[in-house]
Amino acid sequence: MRRDCLKLRLSDPSPGSLSFHASDSEEESSDRGSRSSRSGVEDLNMLPTAVATAQDTRTHVVVELYETEKSYVEALEILVKKYLQPLKSPENAGLLDAFLVDEIFYQVPGILNVHQVFLEQLRRRLEQWDLQQKVGDVFLDVFTKPTVMDTYMSFINNLKKAKETIKTAAASRPAFAKFLDAMARDHKGKLSLDNLLIKPVQKFPSYKLLIQRLIKHTDQSHPDHKLLLEAQKEIHDLLELINCTERESLELEQQQQTLRELEQMIEGLSNLVTADRMFLRHETVTMPSAQGTIKDRALFLFNDTMLITSVKRRTGTIKKPTPTYQSNIASQMEGNKYKLLMRISLADLEIVKAKDENLRRIMHEVETLTEDVNTLTQISENVAALHTQHSQLEEIVREMLHTLNRQLSERQNSDTQLCYMEISLNTSNGPENLTIIYPKADKRTSWEELINETKQKLCK
Repeated sequence: MRRDCLKLRLSDPSPGSLSFHASDSEEESSDRGSRSSRSGVEDLNMLPTAVATAQDTRTHVVVELYETEKSYVEALEILVKKYLQPLKSPENAGLLDAFLVDEIFYQVPGILNVHQVFLEQLRRRLEQWDLQQKVGDVFLDVFTKPTVMDTYMSFINNLKKAKETIKTAAASRPAFAKFLDAMARDHKGKLSLDNLLIKPVQKFPSYKLLIQRLIKHTDQSHPDHKLLLEAQKEIHDLLELINCTERESLELEQQQQTLRELEQMIEGLSNLVTADRMFLRHETVTMPSAQGTIKDRALFLFNDTMLITSVKRRTGTIKKPTPTYQSNIASQMEGNKYKLLMRISLADLEIVKAKDENLRRIMHEVETLTEDVNTLTQISENVAALHTQHSQLEEIVREMLHTLNRQLSERQNSDTQLCYMEISLNTSNGPENLTIIYPKADKRTSWEELINETKQKLCK
């Protein structure tokens, strides 16, 4: 199983996220306990008397697992048999284009197949039920297959796109909207297509809860105990991986939304939105014009491009974009008007090193002091972690850090030239130099570091 995303905590929801937690109905189901599970056994009249008459909680939890799995498979079958197949049939060809149907129900048939297999294996175990029967190996057999993980990852990555397709199609195609309404009314729980598509997102937390209960009511000497512990770890890891995938998908969408907002708010800007472009930083600076006057400018840095725009205070009514998610940069920009002046590929940009010897000396001192401050800060954190008496050492480090910070501030303020950055552009007309004046020396330093780091990543 892939483990590259498993550092993410399970309960780490972000705004608008589909973070994994049990749905109300499934959580209630897992909390009902043995009494409600016992009453549900009557619906499983095809199963042996050993199950129907069992008094132990472990058996009741396994029956509850079977019942909830059966309900989940039925929901997936509705998606396939009541939505996907009818929408793909010739008689309904006019409702929605076939490629849009495939987009909406991407990986749903694959998920259905996985859980039909799981349900059938559970049924067979219950048919042969006794107090020594196992179910942990059923979890391991089904949910450790790489294809299962890949199917769920692909579904999660596509879910937002699927829901947007449903919304757009329902708004533009009355017949399709009517079909959706009819199917929702026909569903016994009156669930809409959106509600059904979210079911796979809600499923694995219920497994986690049920496995926890099974472990609690399975003796350590039982042959299933070790298998259940292994299954618990696999389901936990799969949950975190799914959460990580969903989080990455959300972050990508937020990045794309930020690019769309910037494109809308900067006059003359187009074709900014691409799948692999990321916004990194924004800064208000000044730049000398060809006439020698100093003009307010704005810089927008991306992982492959830098924009230079004019910036003027907005007057009159502010026209705000109305996205479902609004980035911090968009809210910061609302009070100003921006017009694109230059669009620079980072591959064609180089930062010019200072030529003045005195300026180079000051810049070197600033860099050295900054490194020393960072080192002492780390030392201070390490000293604080000491178990032995360390107050005297802590005081020495604190005084040194205070002295270095004061010296750094003095150096940074000693020459306004430290706020200047000269860049060289490789244009079709030959090299062109521009001077950017940052509001503070530390701003210039951090921008220089970020531009250089970003350019290095482009070369990899």
